[in-house]
Amino acid sequence: MDFGYNLKKLREKYNLNREELAEKLEINIDTLNQYESNQKEPEFKMLSKIKNYFGVSYDDLLKTENKNLNKIAIKIETYMEKRNLEQKVMAKLLGMSPIHLSLVLNGHKNPGSKMIERYYNLPGIPEKEAIQKTKDVICKLWLEDKLDKESTRKLLKILQYK
Repeated sequence: MDFGYNLKKLREKYNLNREELAEKLEINIDTLNQYESNQKEPEFKMLSKIKNYFGVSYDDLLKTENKNLNKIAIKIETYMEKRNLEQKVMAKLLGMSPIHLSLVLNGHKNPGSKMIERYYNLPGIPEKEAIQKTKDVICKLWLEDKLDKESTRKLLKILQYK
């Protein structure tokens, strides 16, 4: 379970259809559909509005029952520690927002199959190739202004010693 699943269950519990809930939350139905299918994460302000509307806690809204979350969270934290990576840099490497990574690390959010695949591909390909691909990705992110200069420098410096 995760946010989308929990939102859908709350909507159904209160016998609301998607149109009704979208109207009450003052969002369009496409946005609500994206939330329920975990294609889009709500901003904190919207998360707060949903929490207040249903009278539930953030934990109730974000809880998950996936037993493997702690394992992947520990692996990610270990990976970050060994390479001295900041959480925002690791989030970019995994293709997720820093907030999403924080929720994963705290056991409140399912990491998703793409993130897990990206994590296992970090150490999973031959080292030389992995280092070059990682350098390429870092440089691309920096060129697209998705990674600041200091983080780029730190990551490339770490990769020099591999």
